[in-house]
Amino acid sequence: MALLSRKKELIEYMNTNHASKLPDIAAFFEVSVMTIRRDLLQLEKQGFCTINRGTVYLNAGTTLELSSSLKNSQMLKEKKRIAKRAVQYITEGTTIFLDMGTTVRELVYEIVPMKNVTVITNSILVINILCNFPHLTCLIAPGTLNHNSMGFFDAVTCAYFKEISVDAAFLSAEGADIDAGFTVPDMDDAECKRILAQKAAHITILADSSKIGKKSLVRYSDFDLVDRFITDNKCDVSVLEK
Repeated sequence: MALLSRKKELIEYMNTNHASKLPDIAAFFEVSVMTIRRDLLQLEKQGFCTINRGTVYLNAGTTLELSSSLKNSQMLKEKKRIAKRAVQYITEGTTIFLDMGTTVRELVYEIVPMKNVTVITNSILVINILCNFPHLTCLIAPGTLNHNSMGFFDAVTCAYFKEISVDAAFLSAEGADIDAGFTVPDMDDAECKRILAQKAAHITILADSSKIGKKSLVRYSDFDLVDRFITDNKCDVSVLEK
């Protein structure tokens, strides 16, 4: 199993097995204790887990955010399906905002065939794709780079968003809960999203079903303030109905 894939699987394993011994984890992944310890020490440095006396605990607080490289391999089929639905709400000649996040990134591939779309973004993932397609206009928001989100956001980013207007904003979320609304781990990111939600004519939130029922630190929008929420069907039907 590749290192990146194993890290993702390790986080999922710890989420299910809240306190696990190193030998048990090594046996589960069929690698040596030394190998699994090395992987877990890297995750511990990133704040994802704590190792204490040979037992590993997942740090699952509301400020925890997986790096984009780890999130990129999760639920990829669902993210692509979400993107294919979302592109139906984009027409030629419009200006759109594309947020950070691996689900929103999939939407870029869907708009590539279009010829007259202006994209405003603070996402490096989006920029890296758009730079290969000069027929699409790309405006890049300024700010401080957040390495987990692979995007720019701070007070400067917020000020920039206050000066623009877009036809449609496609936003991401770390959590989507009936009571908590749409949430993210960072206050500056949340403020940027609040401003965009006010400036956009239409607001669409893209998030796979692993985010449903999850609560992150800061709420940036309630459900009734967005035009549509696009997710997949791997969620409890009763929750989707609500």
